[in-house]
Amino acid sequence: MFALLIIPLLVSGSLLVSSPHNIRLFFRLHRYDGQLLYMKVATYGFYSCLAAIVAAYTIKFICPSLTFATWLSHLIDGSSDPKENRITSWLILLSVTTVGLAWLWLQYCRLRLYIAAWLITHETKDEESINFSKQVIRLNELGRLLSDGSLGQLFFDSATEDRLVLVSLKCRKVYVGTVNMISEPNEKQGPNLEISISPIMSGYRDKDTLRVLFSNDYNDLEEVDTSVIFPLSEVSHASWFNMDIHEQVDNNREPKPVTNRKAKRKYGRNRV
Repeated sequence: MFALLIIPLLVSGSLLVSSPHNIRLFFRLHRYDGQLLYMKVATYGFYSCLAAIVAAYTIKFICPSLTFATWLSHLIDGSSDPKENRITSWLILLSVTTVGLAWLWLQYCRLRLYIAAWLITHETKDEESINFSKQVIRLNELGRLLSDGSLGQLFFDSATEDRLVLVSLKCRKVYVGTVNMISEPNEKQGPNLEISISPIMSGYRDKDTLRVLFSNDYNDLEEVDTSVIFPLSEVSHASWFNMDIHEQVDNNREPKPVTNRKAKRKYGRNRV
């Protein structure tokens, strides 16, 4: 009998934690796995069930003449015991209300996201502009998820502040550009699994000295999409990039070659 309540409890909890419109919770869902994820779903399902109980008693207090449970108990008539029929009807009503409240909360989250995007849209409030504002909101929430000083935070700042980064891959390939896309987290995986960068230069690191050698320039290809997508697992290291600073420090401490040739003898009157 209590399966009538347990199953909707888990269904409502799953709806709440897995909806992409509930951004704050959805972006952190990848942190939970196995029994921890099950407990997270059960927790939010319990919240929804508790809200359904409060709603039922509130309606009963405001409108005592409403007797849905009694009407439903007469309708199902699954047992000769009226008390058992009444308990079953209450469980059915609570189950339906639990799932219904979870669905209503998701609609509220969707409406809240739309209103927030509409309010921050300063230009023509068409569908394209509002969708762009939604992405800004999602990026802002994604920025809170990333830890300071991490590669993810570096790539996020590059995407939002349009700053150049130098990315070195494990294959010794080097790219300089701005990040234009960061993969969002989902139910199983965290953010920054894949990075897309719009390069202005690319090259490689010398096999022996690891010195950065640039070989390709993309500045004249503004009308061509030169974006490069690579997984974060292939990134060896990354840093901010400034061309002036790079030219100042590039190989500026290389030792001068030592020669075994003898100094030339001096001839003339000033010879010592």
